[in-house]
Amino acid sequence: MSSLYWMWDKELTPEKCQDIIDRAGSDFEKAKINTEEGSGSVSRVNNKTRKTNIHWNNDQDLFDMAFHYMQGANKKSGWNLQVDAAESFQIGQYPTGGHYNWHVDGLGIDPINAPENNTMHGKTRKISMVVWLNEDFKGGDFQFHKSHLKSNVIKPKQGSIIMFPSWVMHRVTPVTQGTRYSMVSWFVGKPIR
Repeated sequence: MSSLYWMWDKELTPEKCQDIIDRAGSDFEKAKINTEEGSGSVSRVNNKTRKTNIHWNNDQDLFDMAFHYMQGANKKSGWNLQVDAAESFQIGQYPTGGHYNWHVDGLGIDPINAPENNTMHGKTRKISMVVWLNEDFKGGDFQFHKSHLKSNVIKPKQGSIIMFPSWVMHRVTPVTQGTRYSMVSWFVGKPIR
């Protein structure tokens, strides 16, 4: 039997977490949501669905760290999913009122159409990763949908890492005080079917 998620509690030091936040500096942009319109996908800001500022990062030390934890989670959880790459890291900044409504990160079957990127083209998201970089805020809980897990609320703790299959529905509840920081990425491989 496999686990719904795999978690390391307070695994990264506060100094490492602050280092990751500092890599973004003030270079954040408003997160956009992809929606299907007409014959294609359109990306735009939609604060009803998601209110987050993001920064993209491709530092090799973060890939090395993330793959180490992903390989452990993939094996120990019993998922045993074929994975051979990871997407860029998204450092998220959730101000007061920041949130991300119910969503899945991928279905494990839809290939990414990026012919200019050999690493991603034809792959699909299989494992999602969240690293909580601070805890000096209120609200901003991570929650799995109750259809997946009865005890479904996880209070972010600085330095904790969670991995789960990308097709598990989840959300971030609104931040009520302070600013929440996290780092996410998605591990990709060949579509399941």
